[in-house]
Formats: sequence, structure tokens, C-alpha cells
Amino acid sequence: MTKNRKQIVDETATTLYKRESDNNARVFSEMVQKVRPEIWVLMDILDNTGVDPFILLKIVRQINNIAMGTGYGQVVTAIEKGVVRYVRGEDVDKIELPVYKKRSELDIL
Repeated sequence: MTKNRKQIVDETATTLYKRESDNNARVFSEMVQKVRPEIWVLMDILDNTGVDPFILLKIVRQINNIAMGTGYGQVVTAIEKGVVRYVRGEDVDKIELPVYKKRSELDIL
């Protein structure tokens, strides 16, 4: 079966679009790699792993919340059967005090 003129034009346009799209993605990646290498590393990791970038956004937001708060804490990510259930930032007060006071300190009170 021979292709009609419209099919040939459509295939050519699709091929050209794909080629230009691939070229634009390559140029963009090279530009980001030169201008913001830390962002390029994240893009590369996300592209290679397929992890949803929205998850990283939530983790980074929690890290920032802790840093802007007491500066101490942890970020917990719960994953169940391949689904992220939650990302929780726990901001804590660092006190580093012994549970029990020394006897001499209690006598003063």
C-alpha cells in the first residue's frame, strides 16, 4: 500500500517536530548544567530514577521549615507499597539536659 501525500507530510512534520524537541531538550540541559550545575544534578537524578519531583519539593520544604525554626529536627518520609504516604518535618528544641538533676542541685531548690 502506498502512502498518500497527507500521510507523508504528517510523518515528515512529526519527525521534524521530534528532532527539534530533542534538540531543544539537549540545549536546555546543557545550559542548565553550565549555569546551575546543582539544578542539573537534580534534573538528571529525577530523569534517571523516575521519582516524582513533587516528592522532592515536599522534602525540601520540610527541611527549610526546620532550618527556619529551631534548626534541629528531622524529615520523615513514609513509603508504603511504592506510594509516599506523607513527608513530615519534626522541628525540635535541642536541650541536651540530663533526665535527673544531681543531688547537690536539688538541695539548692
